[in-house]
Amino acid sequence: MRPAVPFLKLSDIEQFPDPAADTDGRLAKVCQILFNPLLLPMVTTGLPLGSAQPPRFKLHKLRSGGKHAVIVVNGFLSKGDRGTSDWEDALAARFGRATWYHLDWDAFRHPLAQAADLLTIDGMLDRMVGKREPALLAGWHTTMLAAERAGELLAQAILSTPGWRFTLAGHSLGARVIHFALKALEGKGARRIENVYLLGGAVGGADVERDKRDWTSAANAVKGRIFNCFSDEDGVLAWLYQGANALQSRPVGLHGIRLKHERIFHFDCSPLVTGHMRWKENFGHILRQLKAY
Repeated sequence: MRPAVPFLKLSDIEQFPDPAADTDGRLAKVCQILFNPLLLPMVTTGLPLGSAQPPRFKLHKLRSGGKHAVIVVNGFLSKGDRGTSDWEDALAARFGRATWYHLDWDAFRHPLAQAADLLTIDGMLDRMVGKREPALLAGWHTTMLAAERAGELLAQAILSTPGWRFTLAGHSLGARVIHFALKALEGKGARRIENVYLLGGAVGGADVERDKRDWTSAANAVKGRIFNCFSDEDGVLAWLYQGANALQSRPVGLHGIRLKHERIFHFDCSPLVTGHMRWKENFGHILRQLKAY
């Protein structure tokens, strides 16, 4: 059992309304307490036991608004990347009065993340499989593990921010972070998660009994609905995710969630989203179509 540690509240970063501002100050002190390596010597980020490096968890405010927080979470290779322009047009159209946050977590970072050949499925597979880039292959598995811890910390932040309601949106492994956050929130007081949007989610979809229990727990934490957006045109999930997991896990962003639940809505985006990197640019269109629900 992990020892009790202070919670990180959204209010701890309220003094940073400018998303370009330096967030080292007060937030860094909070993180030093929250991620004290003496309290948390073993974290699911692929770090060795006793490592002094804390897991990365930073909530950056993108826009000030009311006490409805919309939190967006990016996926693999996004660690330290503050770019959120691919989310913001959709957020402005649907959540114009809300406060927006971006979660920066241990989503791995590699010099090759900037390479153009990682922007296509063929290029990514060539790098990770054909050229056998060990750092990228290890980073994928490390990031899958880190998503669980990031989800737990996100749940702590939400639970420690009374009076707010939340909407969560995640792409790829960012959807995995949200999945674990929802699991951790089940049964913890009143439901304050308005809706959840999973775009090309890199997390298993209830094909085994354990996954069914996990998704039931996640759905029970939501007041509105989990909108799981999937596409059978998502080659990264078809080849990279399923291959890296030895075909033992079927991702929700490719196959949907194999569970009937009143709070889970399955939305087939195959005609609209033709690749893993096309999800966020189509988020606004997806939101418009889902508005009726």
